[in-house]
Amino acid sequence: MAKVVSWNARGLCNLDSQGSVSMLLKKTKANVILIQETKIKESGGIDDAKLFPKEWKWVCVPSIGLSGGMVLAWNPCDIIMKDSFVGTFSISIVCTISCLNVDCFIIGVYGPCDKRLSMEF
Repeated sequence: MAKVVSWNARGLCNLDSQGSVSMLLKKTKANVILIQETKIKESGGIDDAKLFPKEWKWVCVPSIGLSGGMVLAWNPCDIIMKDSFVGTFSISIVCTISCLNVDCFIIGVYGPCDKRLSMEF
């Protein structure tokens, strides 16, 4: 069975928050995690933080200033990613859940805090 976790992290720029990701994955035994409000501006920040087990794959939307940012990560042993789309405020993957041999979409959306950007949303 596949388990998907969605979490509003309120920032992953400190060690306590980064450790919470590992703890959440261990506790839930999730195959997929969508984290909103990462507040990480560049994808290198996710690698630097070592948020996920080494073999996991991920795609991200960088934060805009001090708000937003998302990352969608999965265990490639359980989830076979076929395609992905990263928008300004969304992440989508098309994947196969290995144990069920079922294709599905996993989509994460996060609305902007800045009213001027809401039209783009």
